[in-house]
Amino acid sequence: MSGIYNPIVFYPIAIVLILSAILAVSFRNIFHSLLSAIILFFIVGVLFYVLGSEYNAIIQIAIYGLAVPVI
Repeated sequence: MSGIYNPIVFYPIAIVLILSAILAVSFRNIFHSLLSAIILFFIVGVLFYVLGSEYNAIIQIAIYGLAVPVI
């Protein structure tokens, strides 16, 4: 059984995730928006890892965090 048993771990991750998602769509500068999106993708990968889904975390970070911004 896996999951987040400690809300002290979950809430900071969730706050950074929501904040970076809002910043990614609200910045007018494309570079700042891309940096916020990269942070968002890495935080989603961390959240997958904390939830116990290591494979999804690696795919999220490798494809969306590293490959998509290069394109």
